[in-house]
Amino acid sequence: MRKWDLALITLLIVCLGVNVFIWREVKDIKDNQTGMARRDQVDSIGLSVSDAVQTLEVFAKEQKWIQENTFLLNKEESGTNTMVVNAKFTFSTMEQNQSPYFLYREKGAQDWIQLELAQKGVLNYEVELNLAPLLEYEYQLLTSGDQKRASDIRVIPYNIYGAPKWKEEIKPKTNNSGDIEFKIYVFITENWPLPGMEPKNVTLKLEANGKELKNLSLVKDNENKPDTWNVQLNITDFALIDGLEAYIKVEYLNGLQRVDDIELFKQRVEYEIEKNNTNAKILVKS
Repeated sequence: MRKWDLALITLLIVCLGVNVFIWREVKDIKDNQTGMARRDQVDSIGLSVSDAVQTLEVFAKEQKWIQENTFLLNKEESGTNTMVVNAKFTFSTMEQNQSPYFLYREKGAQDWIQLELAQKGVLNYEVELNLAPLLEYEYQLLTSGDQKRASDIRVIPYNIYGAPKWKEEIKPKTNNSGDIEFKIYVFITENWPLPGMEPKNVTLKLEANGKELKNLSLVKDNENKPDTWNVQLNITDFALIDGLEAYIKVEYLNGLQRVDDIELFKQRVEYEIEKNNTNAKILVKS
């Protein structure tokens, strides 16, 4: 074999070795990058889990921050339209520069009413509330200072101060004559703290486009408990009237009446009946 042939073979072997070395280096780099990416992914998952754990720990601390809460009706100070409620709270901790506040609002409203809690002990605070017996409220506790705290939004117990609940029902009669029966069930709280909260009069008013069409007094069924008030009417009398609406008004023995003398129901009830290819519709609006 000539010298130049040997040199060529040697050069080829060296080139092959260099290529193998470069391939291994590139593979190692890719493996390292993949490993780093996986480690980053694992670290990211670890951070997410850590964040979730920290969030749960903060929530648990918040729950433990309010050790006790009590709402009591002040019967002596309460009247027909205003219920005075004393709210008392016991906290697990309160820094010296922290001032606790009680925020409350009508359920579903945007703006809060803010009251400062009065300190009655080392960690005991209270506040006096003036509530309407026909409304429901929600509240939140928070503090000012270097370490601010805030509770979740909670509901003031309606059974402490609220007027008796009711529910309504509209049913067609079985003969399909177009007659419907309207009933309202009034739930009287057994331990209602103030007298006179039994309904005295219940009225159903029908109107269309702001014009009153009919004003019907419901009759109390004294044999049923809870109290039931009902009335019957023929829906076909109003079948061709657009925008027919029904409202209810409840007057209590103590003179209290629902908002603006007319209570719009919390939930919409729609009754439809077909007679002679005509849709008759009565609405109890919310």
